[in-house]
Amino acid sequence: QAPVLDVETLILTYPSLEGLLEELRRNGAACAAPDRRHGLTACSVWRTVEKRYLELAVEDRLPATFEVIYGHAWKAPLPKKAGEIPSPAIPLRAAEPFG
Repeated sequence: QAPVLDVETLILTYPSLEGLLEELRRNGAACAAPDRRHGLTACSVWRTVEKRYLELAVEDRLPATFEVIYGHAWKAPLPKKAGEIPSPAIPLRAAEPFG
């Protein structure tokens, strides 16, 4: 079977830019662009970002759009040899109990 991708777009709103940025940090979000800046961002740049983002507010809430992509894939079954018992995907000695 071919891999299946489902896409869902979520728009969440936040009472402040600080709240939005804090949630992004907690979720581990980061810019993955290879040409992104690696140094500190100047205060004047942050003030400009905040000013422009606040212009997007609707009813005193700041929107943030997230695109969630769900991927489903299946591995083709291995050919069975006579008398062979298939091994688990995770060796039993490495498995840890839940809880």
